[in-house]
Amino acid sequence: MIEEQEEQPVTRCAALALALLALASLPARGAGLDGDEVQVDLLTQFAGGFADPTAVVGAGVEFSRIFATGGPGEELELSVDFAGPDIVITYRNDFLSNFNIGLVGFEMTSLDPGQGLGITNLVLFGSTFPQGLLDPVSFGPHSISIGVSDINFQMPAQTTYVATYVITTPEPATGAAAALMALALLRWRRGQIERGVL
Repeated sequence: MIEEQEEQPVTRCAALALALLALASLPARGAGLDGDEVQVDLLTQFAGGFADPTAVVGAGVEFSRIFATGGPGEELELSVDFAGPDIVITYRNDFLSNFNIGLVGFEMTSLDPGQGLGITNLVLFGSTFPQGLLDPVSFGPHSISIGVSDINFQMPAQTTYVATYVITTPEPATGAAAALMALALLRWRRGQIERGVL
């Protein structure tokens, strides 16, 4: 019994250290792209793209294109907004008729979240777009590609669609993990001294 009790602090300490390391290695919700210059190419069959495909991420919508205007309050607009780790795509039709701009997709490049750590995952947080329309979706460490499955899609009259994607990046937690490990080992050593083992 005595030998088993002496090993318990070691077991608890080891378990705590492993748990802390596992927690520290989990992917974190992305740190965002604030201050970074990014590029978004809007791909359409015949309507063109954004007037300027590059922008510095900050307050407000970074990319917006109004394809048509009519009477007061009548616009057909497509925008891409970077807000923290979120990427928000908004497609708005205020007209009384449907529109088809031949939307093909979006190519996002020069993305550098997490101070160079890169993108580890891209999650669709929520969408009011028709299911399956924004597809296929792929990503790399510094790029995202979002396609459109139906290039003949008619944007319904007086409708707004919004899709929000969330990027995640690795958590740079090496220093924090080391500090927590050191604290755990100090607690274990103190327990061993109190028991006269050390």
